Amino acid sequence: QSRHAHVLNSLALDHVGISKYTPDPSGGLIDRSLNAGEPNGVLFEMNDFLSKRIPPLDEGELNRGIRLINQELLSMGITSIHDASSHNDIKHWKALSVLKEKNKFIPRATMMLGLQGFKNLGKCDSGPISKDQLRLSAVKLILDATTGQLHPPQSELNQLVLDIHRSGLQVAIHAVEELAVESACSAIEYALGKLPKSDHRHRIEHCSICSLSLAKRIASLGIMVVTQPSFIYYNGDRYFKSVADNEIQNLYPINTLLKAGVSVAGSSDSPIVPPNPLMGIYAAVSRKTKTGKTISAKERISPLIALGLYTNNAVRATFDEGIKGSITPGKFADLVLLNGDPTRLPADEIKDLAVEMTFLDGKIVSIKET
Repeated sequence: QSRHAHVLNSLALDHVGISKYTPDPSGGLIDRSLNAGEPNGVLFEMNDFLSKRIPPLDEGELNRGIRLINQELLSMGITSIHDASSHNDIKHWKALSVLKEKNKFIPRATMMLGLQGFKNLGKCDSGPISKDQLRLSAVKLILDATTGQLHPPQSELNQLVLDIHRSGLQVAIHAVEELAVESACSAIEYALGKLPKSDHRHRIEHCSICSLSLAKRIASLGIMVVTQPSFIYYNGDRYFKSVADNEIQNLYPINTLLKAGVSVAGSSDSPIVPPNPLMGIYAAVSRKTKTGKTISAKERISPLIALGLYTNNAVRATFDEGIKGSITPGKFADLVLLNGDPTRLPADEIKDLAVEMTFLDGKIVSIKET
């Protein structure tokens, strides 16, 4: 599961209107048989195309889903989330505002906007909802090289980033491949050249493959990296088959990034993998896959530093270090009680830790069932 590829059978292909005569959409790829040119059912980077052709969930399904995700997030000790979809627009903002106003969604929420939402930025009014419960943070851009070419091209990306930078918002660029990460750096560098700003905290989301020299470039530009250590655990065995030998040592290189001076935050990219931060901490410390193989042991970090990826480092991604992220007088009492200390346990036991209680604003919002 990656959300960058979909597999459809012949009935589904017919339902969404894909045939041998359907051209590849901009930035997407319809995989086809070599001889006849017929679609084989594998689609790359076609989320936009499919989302316009698949019916949305009804209200009952949405309400059930919200209840379940509340329970899941709070039971894992998650008190703040990012809605980082590149499809977010005014409609999504208003829907989340209603959920927060009715207290249906409990964790503090920060929403990114997609490009369409950014164009209607002035309509994003949270109404009576407190800014510490719901607010905007960044504009999400998808920069992709899956199909073999960068999309969007560099000149277009440069202008998009400059427009967002000028608005005063952060830009959060999805970049996985090293080519994409280089391109993201170039776009941010271009914007900073036009309008210098010291503490912009523009972000690269994922930064999956990154060399030491590229990490130093990221640091020199003041770019934050929000990455996914738990991919090592959940997807690591697949990486041994799909990632080139010369790249796998630079895969999710958290230690390299930190030593280069990059501010790094941890994320899950849920629903791609489960949102449990403890699995991210475990993977950052052990670098082990599900079957126990090790990916780039040189990128291991200490449990204390790994814990920081999801606490005091994470809040820097939204300029929130003054109100949360550490147990400090005056900050929000958003707390988690674990059944063990991840900084003292053997690395392999971190993944077995459990959340006993979760507190939001000092109030218990989740208790482990006995």
